[in-house]
Amino acid sequence: MVLDQHGFGSTYATKKFLKWADDYNPDIIWLHNLHGYYINVELLFQWIKRKNVEVKWTLHDCWAFTGHCTHFLIANCDKWKTLCKQCPQKGRYLASRFLDNSESNYKRKREAFGGVENRTLIMPSQCLADLTRQSFLREYPVEVKYNTIDTTAFKPVASEFKSKYDIESKSVILCVASRWSKRKGIDDVIQLSKKINKDTVIVMVGVDKNQMRKLPKNIIGINRTESAHQLAEIYTAADLLFNPTREDTYPTVNLEVEVCGTKVITYDAGGSKETLHNPQSVVIPVGNYSDVLKYIYIGEVKMTIFQSSAYFESFGITPLWYEKNSLRIPYEKNEEGGVTFESTLLRSEDVSADFISSALSELKANQLVFRKITGCNNKNIHSHAVWKKASQDYLLDLRQFHEPTEYLGSMGKKTRQHLKNYRSRLNRACEFDSLKVFEMTGNEHNKDEFYAAANRIYEMNELRCVEKGFHAGTKKEWIDVAYKSGKLVLYRLNDRIIAGTLMTYDGNQAFLHSIAHDPQFDNWNIGSLVLLDTISYAINDGILFFHFLWGECEYKTRFLAVEYPLYDLIIYRRWLPYIIAKEKAAFNEVVIKGKNVLRPYYRRIRKMKSGGKQD
Repeated sequence: MVLDQHGFGSTYATKKFLKWADDYNPDIIWLHNLHGYYINVELLFQWIKRKNVEVKWTLHDCWAFTGHCTHFLIANCDKWKTLCKQCPQKGRYLASRFLDNSESNYKRKREAFGGVENRTLIMPSQCLADLTRQSFLREYPVEVKYNTIDTTAFKPVASEFKSKYDIESKSVILCVASRWSKRKGIDDVIQLSKKINKDTVIVMVGVDKNQMRKLPKNIIGINRTESAHQLAEIYTAADLLFNPTREDTYPTVNLEVEVCGTKVITYDAGGSKETLHNPQSVVIPVGNYSDVLKYIYIGEVKMTIFQSSAYFESFGITPLWYEKNSLRIPYEKNEEGGVTFESTLLRSEDVSADFISSALSELKANQLVFRKITGCNNKNIHSHAVWKKASQDYLLDLRQFHEPTEYLGSMGKKTRQHLKNYRSRLNRACEFDSLKVFEMTGNEHNKDEFYAAANRIYEMNELRCVEKGFHAGTKKEWIDVAYKSGKLVLYRLNDRIIAGTLMTYDGNQAFLHSIAHDPQFDNWNIGSLVLLDTISYAINDGILFFHFLWGECEYKTRFLAVEYPLYDLIIYRRWLPYIIAKEKAAFNEVVIKGKNVLRPYYRRIRKMKSGGKQD
């Protein structure tokens, strides 16, 4: 506190401990934090070197290789790489009120900690490992072992937290720290409270009595919790955790919150980003607290899932977070005073009456809209339920085909002949050029090439859609999914990609997200060929179900896919809007049936106008 010689006092206590260690004669010593006014590091390491005992040392901060501080990001100081002196953080933790011995401390640590023959350094984050390798401890082997949490204590639980504080109708931004300070980001939380709307509240856990008195009215301060279960209740009730820490090694609070099913928004500080596993969690630049507003006004509710996570993701671009048998479905408030659950595909029987009741109560919405529900068996799910056909998935059952030739042979005679002609014409057109047909899966060596090829597919798709007068509607986020679990099928002519598909895999199911070709090659019917090759690759990969996904196109049935309707389920709180919507849905159903009756005639007319040419 006065002499700034932290780690070099406690002489009597250290000698007493080392005498006990001599008697115990350990085979290995495992060290953790050595700061805390309890041991003399010079005496300790002299004993270690004399005994030549194996040492494992888990660092939890940077104190071991600095002259004073435990963290230096806020100070933007890199003196520790060469020689600490004139410490800019003398007054911070391990504070010295008078002297600055950072230079002497640095040299004494370098001398004391060096020369240990059998030592391994353990780091709880890659960030700390990278820093250590730039310090005077670089000579020692470094291993990264992430800290873990008790998942029996931290998990989604029933929570009455919102009702306790009378905030059932509000969105909750949670902020948690063991002790709030500028380093932990308390100033940014206060500034954020000035930007949120009246339907949002901030909950701060870990504030002391003095801080609590100064909190704005839209911040609920909690001094401490009584148990891990109480924390889990708060974690579960929150809409998101905002962790504004500006210096941290590996904040486990992020882990605890995520396993309770809540997303995390954290600053890109230290090892914070290494703690995120929820695809909905986000890393933002230090100081950009306003970015939190982009994420708080999208909420979540829970629902039982019936398929794997990748299956759901294939039917919605918003990444979802799954915990065992539960699913958090993102929702957005719509203009009608209701809530729309986007990017989901569910079976109607999984939208339970209990869930509808709890969602209506929790969200206090005039209506709930569930997008893209497969099947329509649960007609009595709610007295004010309206089913509306929204789209369709076209599913190709490949279980009967063991070879691509078997699949081709099962197609209609005309389709097979057309495909044969298309292939012959393409081969003749490219006789003197270099045409290559190949598949590409993502790996650590081809990421740039994979993403460039996938972006080319989306570029070609957009060009074709512009020609037809509409927007492509595809989303490039699927490239990330395909890179990890999926593949591209590509046609390359003279080093230029002229056609391709992007599909993702989930077990024995494949999902076609984009198929495109360069409009310059329309006359080659290359789209049909690349689709055939894509399905052939899927068969060779053992795929049993091939999803063309939504959108009604004739070519899908020609390729033997069967339509599966997808519905919007709209639950109304009030009777009158329900009656109006029900009658409107019935009228639309009649219109759709009429279009289905007339569709064959439309096709004949198009075929006559095009001179009999088939797409």
